[in-house]
Amino acid sequence: MVEQLGEQLLAAGVATATEVDAAAPGGVGSGTRFARALVMAKLAEDALAGFFVSRGAGPLADGDLLRSAPPEVSGLLPGEMARSLQTLPIALEGEALVVAMLDPWDAHALEELTRMTGRPILARVARHGELVRAIEDRHPLTNRARRAPPSEEPVLEL
Repeated sequence: MVEQLGEQLLAAGVATATEVDAAAPGGVGSGTRFARALVMAKLAEDALAGFFVSRGAGPLADGDLLRSAPPEVSGLLPGEMARSLQTLPIALEGEALVVAMLDPWDAHALEELTRMTGRPILARVARHGELVRAIEDRHPLTNRARRAPPSEEPVLEL
């Protein structure tokens, strides 16, 4: 998209200037990090997803669709990359990989997905919370990664 996502959300009345500024201090942003920051700045997930759907960025991949993705398809992308790009492969359509995304216009994410999988990508819109839960279900962190650091400070002997 020629205009940045933040500018389009402002023009459509989906986000306020305060939300955009909170998500991208110093300028109007774009991409997955910006979309994630908008949600963290309290922009409603439905509003962001609805914006993308209304702009033709693909149909909504709801939680049921995300949970029903075949493991052999969702496993085409490593968990760390799925978390980083906020994306989850959900189906194959011919040679193309159908991928649920927080920001289906994120050119960097789309390029990385194509590079990693060797397939053309068909983006679908996903709500942030449902997408995060589905990624975690498909790519759980190991117990070691989940374990919190010890709360006790080490004892130093002098």
